[in-house]
Amino acid sequence: MENYFETIKNALIKADEADENWAWYPVKYNDDTIEFRWGYLDYLEENRNFVITVYNVEDDDIAVEILLPSGSSVFVLVGENFWDDRRTIEEGIELAIQDAVKYAKQIY
Repeated sequence: MENYFETIKNALIKADEADENWAWYPVKYNDDTIEFRWGYLDYLEENRNFVITVYNVEDDDIAVEILLPSGSSVFVLVGENFWDDRRTIEEGIELAIQDAVKYAKQIY
């Protein structure tokens, strides 16, 4: 996941710039996941983070998954098939973060 840290950081900077009230920021990463937060969750005293994972699925596709603090997930499929959402992992990460931001603002 270290290879994607800059992509995630840049997508969070865009989310942060679009949010007048609350910051979006990475909090930790390891080989398998990167976790990030939304300042509004700090205000709510919500301890769970957003967790992003990239992994292989069937038919040579890659999935970008974000587990939201609510327990819901956002999935983006990456690959060359017509059903895939994006062609590169970086594009998939950006779309997944955009979707997670929209979803979070709807449920919190």
